[in-house]
Amino acid sequence: MINLRILLLLFILGSCVSVFAGEARERAFNNNFAENAAMEFFEKHEVWPTRIDDLVAIAKERKSKDYFRSEDYRAIGFKVLSNGKLQLELTAPSGKTEVRICDKPSTSAEAIIKKEGYLIVHDGSSFYYLGGDGLFISGPLDSWCGRAIEGTYQTGFRATGVMHFFNRSCVPTIYEMEFEIDGVERDGEPFDSKNFVFFEQADRVFKRISGKPVFHKAYFIFRSLVPLKK
Repeated sequence: MINLRILLLLFILGSCVSVFAGEARERAFNNNFAENAAMEFFEKHEVWPTRIDDLVAIAKERKSKDYFRSEDYRAIGFKVLSNGKLQLELTAPSGKTEVRICDKPSTSAEAIIKKEGYLIVHDGSSFYYLGGDGLFISGPLDSWCGRAIEGTYQTGFRATGVMHFFNRSCVPTIYEMEFEIDGVERDGEPFDSKNFVFFEQADRVFKRISGKPVFHKAYFIFRSLVPLKK
């Protein structure tokens, strides 16, 4: 009877060890460490990784216990898709394979302005232009009717400008503004340049924009909009 109990205990322990070992072998699919490491690599180098060693190098810089470990994977395939995203084909030691897609991590407004010389974002009805020369313009997307602002901005996104309205009687008023721009997507989308034609500073904008202008999706919000004088 004692021998049977011992055998039963050994069987249970062996089963638990097998389960835990199986979970360890499948660790590649129980987390998103590979995707996180790939996105961190892109943030640092502005290109997608092409080798496991690239992810290992990024992982070594992290102090967190939750990090990428090359031993959790038998292989990793890297493929940059036509839309700019990265496709990772993860293969665990057991041979199981999964495909993961990585979006480019967001960047900062300052980084886009430094790279392209300007940044345009919009909320579906109004656009906001920030030039590398300090010019700030906001206007309606239909280019002919709505609120318009022309002025300058400073680091930290504090601006002063004159607000008036297109196709509507108004008293131009100087406003002091503070706004926030976060989560800027790296890839731009086409922006219609006709939105600038009614502004006094249109020529200044067109000199800075090379080729066809683009806008970047981002989180934009006015923190304050205070009138100073008419």
